[in-house]
Amino acid sequence: MRHVATLLLGLVLLTPGLASAGNGQGSSECRHLTAQVDFFSARLNRAQALDNPIWEARLGRHLNDLIERRATRCPEYGDGAQAMRQLQELMTLAAKGALTFFTMGAY
Repeated sequence: MRHVATLLLGLVLLTPGLASAGNGQGSSECRHLTAQVDFFSARLNRAQALDNPIWEARLGRHLNDLIERRATRCPEYGDGAQAMRQLQELMTLAAKGALTFFTMGAY
């Protein structure tokens, strides 16, 4: 009986980790895509500074492809308006928490 309880406890503790590991959208991929976007953004700025239209066009297309791929595979980098709404909600929640904390629950 004790072995069954230990097995069930282990299963309960490991289930959330297994669920998050199986989503296929690892943060390492998002970091890699972000690094590529940053790298090619710098190269695009260099092409614009050198006034090289061919290089600028190729890098622009590649950069747009990387940004689209990152938006589809990493939802946190997708819609900027959605991110701003989420940030606004987070700031509102933090302000409410601070108001409650500093007024000792009066508000």
